[in-house]
Amino acid sequence: MTVPLSPTRTTPSRGRLNIYCAGYTQLADGRVLVAGGNQDSGPNGIVQTHVFDWRTDETWSRGPGMASGRWYPSVAALGTRTAR
Repeated sequence: MTVPLSPTRTTPSRGRLNIYCAGYTQLADGRVLVAGGNQDSGPNGIVQTHVFDWRTDETWSRGPGMASGRWYPSVAALGTRTAR
């Protein structure tokens, strides 16, 4: 992550989350929703979603689970302030 007008670059800690091959979208409040990811070395997705909040000390939190695992999903923020 690069901070505008600053030469500083940081990498936020995301713990043990595997968000490789996940779908991303920016929510209306500025947070980033990350859906799915890679479960193993095959094309098997995960059901977890995660939210990155750059305003609260660059923290990750767990979002709602999905009905089934997703690998390379498409995620879109909707005008209803939800994501699908």
